[in-house]
Amino acid sequence: MNKDFWNNIFSQDKDYVKISHSFLDELLKHINLQENSKILDIGCGTGDLVIKLAKKGFQSTGLDISNIALEKAKNKALEEKVESLTNFIEFDIDSFDLKTIPNSPFDLITCKLVFAFIKDKPSFLKNIKNILTKNGHFVLITPVLYPNVEYSEHLKKISVDKQKTLDLLNQVFSKVEIFKESPIKDNGTEIVFIASL
Repeated sequence: MNKDFWNNIFSQDKDYVKISHSFLDELLKHINLQENSKILDIGCGTGDLVIKLAKKGFQSTGLDISNIALEKAKNKALEEKVESLTNFIEFDIDSFDLKTIPNSPFDLITCKLVFAFIKDKPSFLKNIKNILTKNGHFVLITPVLYPNVEYSEHLKKISVDKQKTLDLLNQVFSKVEIFKESPIKDNGTEIVFIASL
């Protein structure tokens, strides 16, 4: 991943679509996340999801390549008084082994709007599997592309092929489901995949 690119984006006060409280509650209920669960958010940006999870009492760790985004995340955690339940780590997902992250294994690992930028997706998914607890869940939220549909250049850059992604997930995890499918701008679709061991 390109640290300068992401630092430039976050230095312009750019932030990404946040997960709503209602969606988060629905997701947590669906996967039946237990008290005292440990959570990892890959590509946490300015920490929105990590902070929401910490406010629910979960020990939450956020990874991002952008030190600028992480500084904003730490400040938000202080403002929300959840700094004791959060940990933000500068991390290049393409260069480092996920096993080196403190507090692993995790009961829930999330990855929102990052998968398209990961160079070696099969290795990434195997690394996810290695740091999940036995009953853990991996939640992948990503725009997807369908065959024979015209997309904007921007959407092509941030999206993945739906079937290839399903195939990759099924090669690594014993259970994969599509939890939610939602339309997004430019004729796109965002899918929430849930994978477990």
